[in-house]
Amino acid sequence: MAPAPEDGNDKGILHRLSTFVGGLLYDNDSNQATAGEGSTITKTISYNIHSGKRETTILGGALEQSKQIMTGQAYESVLIAVVVARKGEAFCSTEEKDGWYLPAGRVDYGECFSTAAARECMEEASLDVDLEGILRMEVSFQPHFVRMRCIFAGKPIDEEKPLKNEPDDETFSAEWLTLKEVKKIQKSGRNGRKLRSREVTEMFKWSSSGTSIFPMELLINPRDGKIDNREVVTRLHYHAKVLIATEDLQYFIVDKNWSLPTETLKILVPFQDIATDLVINFNDKLGEMGKLIGVCGIEHSPPETLKLTATGSFCVTYLATVSNGCLETMKNDEMWKLVTLSDFNIMNNHGTKSSLKDVEVTGLLMKNASEGIVAPLNFIVEEGSPYKKIDRTTI
Repeated sequence: MAPAPEDGNDKGILHRLSTFVGGLLYDNDSNQATAGEGSTITKTISYNIHSGKRETTILGGALEQSKQIMTGQAYESVLIAVVVARKGEAFCSTEEKDGWYLPAGRVDYGECFSTAAARECMEEASLDVDLEGILRMEVSFQPHFVRMRCIFAGKPIDEEKPLKNEPDDETFSAEWLTLKEVKKIQKSGRNGRKLRSREVTEMFKWSSSGTSIFPMELLINPRDGKIDNREVVTRLHYHAKVLIATEDLQYFIVDKNWSLPTETLKILVPFQDIATDLVINFNDKLGEMGKLIGVCGIEHSPPETLKLTATGSFCVTYLATVSNGCLETMKNDEMWKLVTLSDFNIMNNHGTKSSLKDVEVTGLLMKNASEGIVAPLNFIVEEGSPYKKIDRTTI
């Protein structure tokens, strides 16, 4: 997890060690930007999150190429669903051309993560899966696109139903394997195949150790868009939100439209950095610094049409708390106000068509916070795999 800025600057200036923009790799350590083979551009770069302005001095004609980050553009994204399905002490493992793995695959265009997870389990293992919760989210910001994995925990709906035993275009077969059997496959192979990646062993060990399974309610209003099973690349806008609450989780801060403090990622920086900056923005208003607690919701809205220009969105909402002393501070604020979950229930029942969506989503986020459905900050791994020392397999 990338840390929050530590330069003492409370105005939202983030200096990235390296930032990919419009095909250019900027390295703040060397103050150089590489535009291509044999081409180097000198630059100075910083970014103000609040104003949405990027402060840049670039020599070499690269400015026009870098304008895309100022618009909150939609980034091409490859989403992946992985399922660690367990029956007693055994785990569902799939036999594939490249070795033994587990049900996993790319999220098709228009699908939400849970739909893709259930589909992959059926296609690759003939497994009707009950998705019990989420183990972890992984986000990797690549030079020109975003790669994201949602790792689910699951169990069979019918424990007596056999797994796949006839090969097809997806896999050769699937079996329930214990951790001991998986380790043996890694060493000696099975049906002439070893593990596709050592992360199979690590994931099964991880699950066996009693790691936390976070409720499916963390996925706020999961829904499918217009699905195209031939396409796996989706263009998404990325956002971060903060639900600021009193320490007793009785009062929440919303604006006059019942929305939360939100920022669009105009450059691909960690969600937690943006959330930290949103909390800092409230420092003067509240007279105190809020404390970032964890993740209380993830909203993934796939594109609703098959048009080439269609985009979706992905938003992470963090919970932050402040002392109850802010109640007095916020009483006369013209933009922000304090509300309770009961207030949102009333608004949701009587909301107008234009505001109903924000009211419903914010109400679900408040409900999660009130019921303790909050994942820790390291629930979202924003720099790749949680397994630093093992081989990665691109699904």
